Amino acid sequence: MFAKRKLGRSGWGFFTRERRPRHSARAKRLRRFEPLEPRLMLATDVSGSVEGVWNLAGSPYRLVGHTTVEQGKTLTIEPGVQVTTNLFNHNRNIFDFTIDGTLNVTDASFINYAVLIVQSGGTLNMTGTSLSGANVTNESSRLWFEPGGSGQITGSTFNIAVFQYSGTKAEPLVSFSDNTFTWWRPVYTYGALVEEFYDNTFNYSGGVSTITIAGGTLTEDSTWQVVGTASQYRIGAVTVASGTTLTIEPGVQVTTRLYNHDRNIFDFTIDGTLNVTDASFVNYTNLIVRSGGMLSLT
Repeated sequence: MFAKRKLGRSGWGFFTRERRPRHSARAKRLRRFEPLEPRLMLATDVSGSVEGVWNLAGSPYRLVGHTTVEQGKTLTIEPGVQVTTNLFNHNRNIFDFTIDGTLNVTDASFINYAVLIVQSGGTLNMTGTSLSGANVTNESSRLWFEPGGSGQITGSTFNIAVFQYSGTKAEPLVSFSDNTFTWWRPVYTYGALVEEFYDNTFNYSGGVSTITIAGGTLTEDSTWQVVGTASQYRIGAVTVASGTTLTIEPGVQVTTRLYNHDRNIFDFTIDGTLNVTDASFVNYTNLIVRSGGMLSLT
């Protein structure tokens, strides 16, 4: 739009002259354009069988389908690399990252949806890595060690659940040390394997975090204790075997996973010895001391 400027008066009355804006062709040629914002980093899409090295130049790496490190293969994820997923597949299932070979991860991050499954014969070595996404709606991010899986997990931060069902207390296949767990249900494991997690930090900002003990027979002496915010133990149907001792230390709260599929309360059966000091059993409790068993409550 042009502005008009009154100049004067003549016999013909008032007249005006158009004034053009001060944007000459030369000024336009000299005008500087603001630099564009840096474009978003392009993701490297991956799926199927993977091996080799994922480096910072290719980050972020996005899982667009089920992904596997096959038996005999090794994948190394280098520092600074970010791994994410393409949300859900058409069945609303999270894409799995399955480890049948070896996955080595150092100072990397798994964001949004992360499902790492270490299968029998597979190995996961992880240091200084963060795994988040457990607080995202409609998802079930997790790290899962199936029986026979192995690994060493150190100095990492988990805002997702860890399922550890591999090895025994006497012959461990997986070790966790100096890690931080911030999720409210951070660990799912067996009654004796839970001791593997005591050399870690549990720090759930919402209050008490819950360790879930899978049902089964406890055949190795074990102690359940409070570690940071992890003071509640949620159990399935647990049996303390003959000749085995379970000690529950002060401050621990034991609860059950409500009912099983037959709507029966899960039993806590004692064929061996159960020693409990300054702890509590809440919600559903069904302690059964059978012949030869011993229960000490203080």
